Amino acid sequence: MLNGLLALATCAYLAAVYLTNETKGDLREDFRQRAIIAGTLVAILAGIVMAFAWYEAHWFFERLLSPRSLPVVLAGLACFAASAWAVFTRRYIWSRVFAAAEICLLILGWGLAQHPYLVYPDLTFAGTAAPATTLQFLVLSLPVGALLLAPSLYYLYRVFKSE
Repeated sequence: MLNGLLALATCAYLAAVYLTNETKGDLREDFRQRAIIAGTLVAILAGIVMAFAWYEAHWFFERLLSPRSLPVVLAGLACFAASAWAVFTRRYIWSRVFAAAEICLLILGWGLAQHPYLVYPDLTFAGTAAPATTLQFLVLSLPVGALLLAPSLYYLYRVFKSE
C-alpha cells in the first residue's frame, strides 16, 4: 500500500511540476504550491518505504545500497533536490528537467537492485521471458505500430500546443 501511495504522490509531483511550466499567473502559483506539497509528501513516503524495506525486505534494501545501484539512486536523489530547488526558486524549465531525470534514475536504481528477479526469490527475468518467436514478433511489430501512431501523436500535440 505504501508503495502505491508513493507512486501516486510521485505522479502528482510530476504533474504539478510539468504544469508549472505550462501555465501562467495565479494558476502557475497554484501548481507550484501543489508541487511543493506533493514533493514533500514524496520525500516523507520514500523515507517510510525505505524503513519498511529495511525491516521487511532486507535483501532488497541491501541490494539498493550496493555499489551497483547506490550511485544511480544517489544521482536520483540529487535530481530530486535540484528539482525541489528549481520549484522553490521558480526555475520551472529546470524543475521539469530535474524531475524527469529523478524519476528515470530512481526507477533504474530500483531495477538494478531488483535484478535478476522479477518477483523475489521465485521468478527471474530469464525464467519468465516469452519464447524467442514471440519476442521476435514483438520487436519487429513495434516499429510498424510506432509509424502508425506517430502521426496521431503529432496531431494531438499540435492541437493542444497551438494558440
